[in-house]
Amino acid sequence: GVAAVMGAVRRHAMHLPQAQALLSVASLEEMLQDLMPFLAHEMGTMRASVLRVLCCYDQPALLAAPSNDEAATPASGGSTGGAAGKASRVEVLELLRAIACDPCTLEAGRRWSVALIRQGNHVEYGRLPPFMVPVLAHGLIGVLRVRFSPLWPAAVQALAACLQFQTKVCWPIVRDVLTATQLEFISGGSRNQQQQQPPSRGGADSYKSRGAGRG
Repeated sequence: GVAAVMGAVRRHAMHLPQAQALLSVASLEEMLQDLMPFLAHEMGTMRASVLRVLCCYDQPALLAAPSNDEAATPASGGSTGGAAGKASRVEVLELLRAIACDPCTLEAGRRWSVALIRQGNHVEYGRLPPFMVPVLAHGLIGVLRVRFSPLWPAAVQALAACLQFQTKVCWPIVRDVLTATQLEFISGGSRNQQQQQPPSRGGADSYKSRGAGRG
């Protein structure tokens, strides 16, 4: 759909000056203001669709590292694409798209785990552009919704780095998700208890009306 059209524009952007502006990093930043929350959506198809669209835009460059300390930390993992040119670009959205759209295999899981941990390193060393930090936080919550447990430790480690080094930005995001999950759990438990109780004087109709409230 939309991602396919934008992908076609992306391939011919060099011949279309107006398309270059449409798919610029500035346009990506503007689009993220509306689409960022969907990266943590419960539905995998929703996350995948949004990520396909966002990956059609130009991706921002990594910021210069404040010191050489980081060079030794992520080196063992290498780059997801294996090319030096891609290492200078933020890989957050491409990584999240791969996790959302590609088959979850053990080999892919190992590769993605290394890349997720690398994102935490980028947060720690201030290499992500500021507008990409909340994007990563939302995306990591989305990764934790994927039913592929080998990814979870790396996603938790990267999310911990976000909370430690970008607390003001990332904690409200995580807090809101935790609050919503807690409320859903409590309300779900309440509905289960109601269903286990015998029908009230209203009989079957009353029981159906309670059941209909589940949506």
